[in-house]
Amino acid sequence: FRNVTGVQTCALPICGYANKMSAALIANQTSKLPQPFVVQLPYKKGNQMQKLLLPHELFAGIYQHYYDTFQNVLVGPPGYLQEFWRTNKEHPCISLHPALADTSKQIPIGMHGDGVPITGKGKIWCRSAWVFSWASLPSQATTKDKQFFIGMVWDTLQGESTMDTFLTLISWSIKI
Repeated sequence: FRNVTGVQTCALPICGYANKMSAALIANQTSKLPQPFVVQLPYKKGNQMQKLLLPHELFAGIYQHYYDTFQNVLVGPPGYLQEFWRTNKEHPCISLHPALADTSKQIPIGMHGDGVPITGKGKIWCRSAWVFSWASLPSQATTKDKQFFIGMVWDTLQGESTMDTFLTLISWSIKI
């Protein structure tokens, strides 16, 4: 929007139509988050390009450009991160973790992977894909707000080392 002679007007070409305003505003927004990472995954029929949203890049992008979202969605309510570490330090999955040395800046994340059936519109076939995402464990945000997509691998197209390559890359990203 711009102010022309004290009158609030819209700089978008299609804003003269009330039913088009939402689409025009969304179309003109630009995200400051990183672009997907392109990798060659070894599928049955050779290497294929795959786009992934690497957790460390998305985490850093949210921190750098959307700090309020970082605090609300990844860190959680004030004091909750410290409470998470205090109440979970004896858990078998955490008790020997190196993050316990200094938990003041450690945000624990969890990764989720699940097979998802995918059906073609108007088709009788159904395929499945492995879909992976990550989330901040202490977050109090709703699942749709705190679950961040990483990528997917088609189940029927996997070669012998497809999943190993995919998970090695994701593991590397999380450990950075």
